[in-house]
Amino acid sequence: MCFAKKQSFRLSFITLRRVFAFREKRIVTKDFTIRWRNRFFLLKKQSIAIKKRRVTVLENLNDEVKIYFNGRFREFEEITKHTLENLRKNKKTQNSNVPDKPKQPWKPAKNHPWRQQNRALFKQLSR
Repeated sequence: MCFAKKQSFRLSFITLRRVFAFREKRIVTKDFTIRWRNRFFLLKKQSIAIKKRRVTVLENLNDEVKIYFNGRFREFEEITKHTLENLRKNKKTQNSNVPDKPKQPWKPAKNHPWRQQNRALFKQLSR
């Protein structure tokens, strides 16, 4: 009883909003977007560490949406499907401007065992 009297818990309004919220896990795509209930969210602070990671989407009873990752709430903006498609098209055109290096077939080095075996076979055949 003494222990229970000493500990007093105060629930603030903010923690109650977190407790009474719908939570769902979502994965961040390569272009830092999250799809949730036919809505699209674009993260504002984009870092490589958050790509392809699980985040928690919280919606409280007042229909406020928050994105929680790694102990913090992340800033985001809601975008339309049309904006998302334009964003992905722009990324594709940026990537297509970079020329690809042509692949050259691999050749073993001069002192590679395959080459030495071939030289030995060639010497035996030429005798």
